[in-house]
Amino acid sequence: MRIAIALSLLVTAFAASASAQDASAPDTETTEVEAAPSLDVELEPDPPPEPTPERVPILERIGPNRRREPAQASTRDVPFVVPSAAQDARIQGQGLELPPEEPPEPPIFDIAVGAGWTRQLANIALDYVRLEQRFEARIPDFLGLFVGVGVAELFDPTGIAGYIIEVGPRVGFGAGFCDDSLVRCEGVVYVQPGVAAGPYVGVQFDLQGALDLRFLFARILELSAGAALSFIDGTTFVSASGNVGLRF
Repeated sequence: MRIAIALSLLVTAFAASASAQDASAPDTETTEVEAAPSLDVELEPDPPPEPTPERVPILERIGPNRRREPAQASTRDVPFVVPSAAQDARIQGQGLELPPEEPPEPPIFDIAVGAGWTRQLANIALDYVRLEQRFEARIPDFLGLFVGVGVAELFDPTGIAGYIIEVGPRVGFGAGFCDDSLVRCEGVVYVQPGVAAGPYVGVQFDLQGALDLRFLFARILELSAGAALSFIDGTTFVSASGNVGLRF
């Protein structure tokens, strides 16, 4: 009994001694933490990683199936827009010129009347007042070529009985030397075989050749002037006349 009490007292004393040593020992961990300085500096966030380029196999880059960048739109792919009248004015204002417009084709049919003077070249020259009419049609596939009919009346001013009538078909060719929106200029040469009849000459073969200068205004009104040379029964006649006509 005494031995048990003594052992319990010894254990109690030993435990009290160990507790006292623990209380007197300094707390190193607490001291180190309290002694460490505080860091208030905020660290910058790391930059996002750069995207790595897509790796294309070398055979795909240089081979027939290599990748191709989308082609940029060229001027050939831009649709052509016909400029309007307002755009034409703006383009001309910028110093650009538009291509000239093609003039319309001349009318096909021509009818005209006129008056002039004719002289018979003989031992005794005779002068006549000349009236003439013509009807012509252009060949559609050859607008310079035309066929028609011509009539002329020659009157001797000194006597009513002295007259000659010329009539016959004609064929000729015309070539333009000016052409715009206001006037079209044309030189015409033609031949007219036919007959001439009158009290002085009877009925004779008539061969006439002529040269005209014609001016077509507004594609409808025609003014012309020309000279002609006729051979009737071996006698030569020279003429000059002016005409006014319509083209349609």
